[in-house]
Amino acid sequence: MTRCIWAQSISPVLRPSPGQSPVRATLHRARLVPIPSASRTLFSAPKIFARTRLSVIYDDLPTTAVDTEGRPLAPLAPLPKESEVRVRKRKAHKKTSLVEAEAARPDTSGDPALAHVDELGVEGKAWPPLAKEVLANLARFPGCILLTRVGNFYESYFEQAPDVAQMLGIKLARRWWGGREVAMAGFPVHQMEKYLKVLVQDYGKLVAICDEFKEFHASGAESGANNDDTLNESASFHRKVTRVVSPGTLIDEKFLDQFTSNFIVSVVSADDNAVGTPKFGLAWLDIGTANFHSMPCSDGQSLRDQIARIAPKEAILQPGVFNAAPSEDDGRHGDADRYSHPLWEALPEGSCMVTYASDQASSPTACMDNPFPELKLSTSESKAIQQLTRYIETRLIELQQSPSNASGVFPLTPERMLERECMQIDAHTLSALEVRSSMREGGVRGSLISAARRTVTRGGTRLLEEWLTCPSTSLKIIHWRQQLVSALHANAFLREDLRLLLRRSAGDISRTLQKILARRNDEQDLLAVRDFVHLCEKVQSTLREALDRGLSHEYAASAQEIAGNFTALGHLAQSLEDAIDESVMEKRRQLQSATADEIESVITQGELKQTQVEHGTIQVSTPRRASRSKGKAAEQEEESPLWGPPLEHLIRPGSSKAIDILLKEYNILRRSARKLEQRLRDRLPNPERRKLTLRQLLGQGYVVHVGDFKDRMTPLFPSDMSFAYKSKSTRTYYFEEWTRIGSKLTRLQNDLRQREQLALEVLRQMVAREAPALRHNARQIDQLDVLLGFAQLAQELSLVRPIVDDSYDFEVVGGRHLSVEMGLFEKQRSFVKNDLSLRPDSRLHLITGPNMGGKSTFIRQNAIIAILAQSGSFVPAESARIGVVDRLFSRVGAKDDLFRDRSTFMVEMTEMSEILHRATPRSFVIADEIGRGTATAVGTSIAFATLLHLLHTNHCRVLFATHFHELADMLGFQDVVGGSPADGSSVEGIAFFCTDVIDTNNDAVVYDHRLRPGVNRDSHGLEVAKLANMPRHVVDYARRTLTWLNEQSANAASAATLRDTMRSPVLPAYITSQHRSDAM
Repeated sequence: MTRCIWAQSISPVLRPSPGQSPVRATLHRARLVPIPSASRTLFSAPKIFARTRLSVIYDDLPTTAVDTEGRPLAPLAPLPKESEVRVRKRKAHKKTSLVEAEAARPDTSGDPALAHVDELGVEGKAWPPLAKEVLANLARFPGCILLTRVGNFYESYFEQAPDVAQMLGIKLARRWWGGREVAMAGFPVHQMEKYLKVLVQDYGKLVAICDEFKEFHASGAESGANNDDTLNESASFHRKVTRVVSPGTLIDEKFLDQFTSNFIVSVVSADDNAVGTPKFGLAWLDIGTANFHSMPCSDGQSLRDQIARIAPKEAILQPGVFNAAPSEDDGRHGDADRYSHPLWEALPEGSCMVTYASDQASSPTACMDNPFPELKLSTSESKAIQQLTRYIETRLIELQQSPSNASGVFPLTPERMLERECMQIDAHTLSALEVRSSMREGGVRGSLISAARRTVTRGGTRLLEEWLTCPSTSLKIIHWRQQLVSALHANAFLREDLRLLLRRSAGDISRTLQKILARRNDEQDLLAVRDFVHLCEKVQSTLREALDRGLSHEYAASAQEIAGNFTALGHLAQSLEDAIDESVMEKRRQLQSATADEIESVITQGELKQTQVEHGTIQVSTPRRASRSKGKAAEQEEESPLWGPPLEHLIRPGSSKAIDILLKEYNILRRSARKLEQRLRDRLPNPERRKLTLRQLLGQGYVVHVGDFKDRMTPLFPSDMSFAYKSKSTRTYYFEEWTRIGSKLTRLQNDLRQREQLALEVLRQMVAREAPALRHNARQIDQLDVLLGFAQLAQELSLVRPIVDDSYDFEVVGGRHLSVEMGLFEKQRSFVKNDLSLRPDSRLHLITGPNMGGKSTFIRQNAIIAILAQSGSFVPAESARIGVVDRLFSRVGAKDDLFRDRSTFMVEMTEMSEILHRATPRSFVIADEIGRGTATAVGTSIAFATLLHLLHTNHCRVLFATHFHELADMLGFQDVVGGSPADGSSVEGIAFFCTDVIDTNNDAVVYDHRLRPGVNRDSHGLEVAKLANMPRHVVDYARRTLTWLNEQSANAASAATLRDTMRSPVLPAYITSQHRSDAM
């Protein structure tokens, strides 16, 4: 007679399969080796967890493997040939940088040991299910990086793995699949957002996320201890791609900038070219906030300007329209032709991902009907909206497959915008005026948005950017905003109370609501909805209290209007309040936070041991067990929390009858289990009683656990208690009564969790039904925040309410540049105010003056005043009266465009050409140094012709700064008229103004930035060169040359005289002496 022992290492986590006993499950993974029956063998298992060694005696091992009813089991299948596994030690406390990873990346292009996707062929049949799933998903989502969840890791395989490892700076590993070595790379689940940011935002990749879903299965009927349906409960996993992440389809990722919108834009060209028909349709959406708009665009330039204003992170273009084929010239010109459409100027490489829609999604038959008949959309707008919708459906896959998607992210009703309803600011002007970002620093600091921002919420900050980049041209909207700002500015206590409310409680309900609708929420998000409803109620009550205190009649109507714009949602807040126990939610949040911190600590210390158990498609990764030195903590990891505090549920008692019934039954079973445990303890002597506990252990099920076991305890146990497992000092036993109770407890726990999730789903759907009302209230809060910010800004910087009307005037008294003034405040310097009066009889001002005299600042400040006024804000001036500006243009500063083969002068001429073609009588144009960059005579001629066209053809309001002083004479300016100084308005429609320098006795340069009528014919460029610390002899040489040029006529003979003077012995000696003095 022989007995069998395990001759192979015992896995620490072996879960029986359905219908299989623990012994059978273990034998199925072991090799049986016959040994003499007389031998009493002590088998020492190899290291499993750290330095722990397990010693097990197998005297009671049966000679024949049988099932629970005594029937012999089928013979075991022969074991496959063992493969040698080499353990590779990792260097501790050393992180690999991206540069090091790229340098160490092996060249796998010609490695025959690595399987390539296109080389699999018939061998794929023998591969495990996980490999087949990966291959299928790679084929379904071409062009995407596939991240597959396996246990607690996201992993990449095959040819993508080396690239992923290089981009993320992680280790490239290999594994065996189907007898072949496959490249793989992975990272823990909790680091998903960290690496998603690198792949999507930094590298602009599309990432397909394949998630893992666990399903529990029970075996057997509820007929006995070993046949209970949860004793041998097993789990299976299935995987599916739930989402394809792109820069424009981010929803709630933590790395998103919460203060700016994350737009995805869709562009479609109209099919017909009928007069008056928009040539392009535009639709853009921020999925994370449901900010959805559409607009028809009349031409390519308008399309470019709108896209530059929107600043999308991703663009979906109609195929065959914007991707013209390269020309037959060389490659450089071919690329330039490909991007010749004005659209590409607003989509700089690296800042926006460009994707072409599928032919099916953009075909005329796919976009026939208007999805929103009440909006009267153009055909191109409808096509753009439907193209955008179809694209997002291919990205948010799980959301589209949801049965309750009717209240999901789509459908949303877009807010239709028209070009005539907002001030058109071209792409160059947005940059030149530094509306969104500073040109020098490249960030928000120094920009108009930064200077004007006094908002306290994230939604309000996003809306502020929208208003400043797209000011309104509607007098009704402008006056409504101004009236509310006036009311909040005049009532400081009301303003501070409202700002304090928003600062404390506003949150970001727009993003929270989208998380709920996209099923990416947690319980905290539902409570955030409750808090937001309470905030709206508090805002209303604060406004009504102000009215009761006797708010002035002038502002009472505005306060009443704000309070009445909110939709009542008290019933929703009450339902959420009654259903969710916030204290339980906070305990769970703290537990999750502690668990995440513990996992992060373990990973950081390099102590995470991944134990992969492959059975079908299952791979499980388990963290290393805590050390024995922690005593009870090590044991409690294996215990079921049955004897801890009563099971706490997020859903309050009484809010769900089904949960109440289950909780009552659950508590009864808890008491029964407690009594059973006490009854078994009473069988043991007093010192050993507390060593007996009822537990649920992995691989064993529901057992009676006895610690510090002594042989004398065996007779004291009930006769129907059967042995399960033994170690050096512990024993575990099966006991039918405990198995039955424990199984029911576990089943009730699962039922309670399911009921809890069902109750939360009911609450989620309740919130989804009120989504339109919540979005409306969110918009009201955002608007209130912006208006409160305008009022606070007016209070801090002494701004005034401008008069905005439908005239063609532009009058400003004591105007200031908001950003420049704030910069001077930091240096304890004051800003010089200036006036402006543009009227029909003097709608073009020619401004001359020295370099650094303030000409550019002056023309920019008036453009910014127009933007602030039509956004609804007060303006930095003593008084202002502004006729509505429909388009704002600037020709200020330029740089070359080598990619499109355009010099700086060519860029300037192109921009000026657009202004001359597009400016209207209501437009406002600021131009600085038109005609520079070429010969003086040519530049002067171009500047003169441009002035005449703006004056007599465009009839627009113009501020024209120049150093071509000859223009004043060409336009008829006279220094004196009738013996008196000229007032700068001697030519109809043109006025002349200038800045100057103040003469000083100490040879210093002091600028007078205040404008005065007239022309300054000295640009004082040499003084600027001196301030720039140019060598003194260079400045003196330039001064001598300037003096000579002013005295001599510009002809060949005089030029020769100049050259002779330069070669005279006097000048070189002077220069030599200067060099010597500089050297000393």
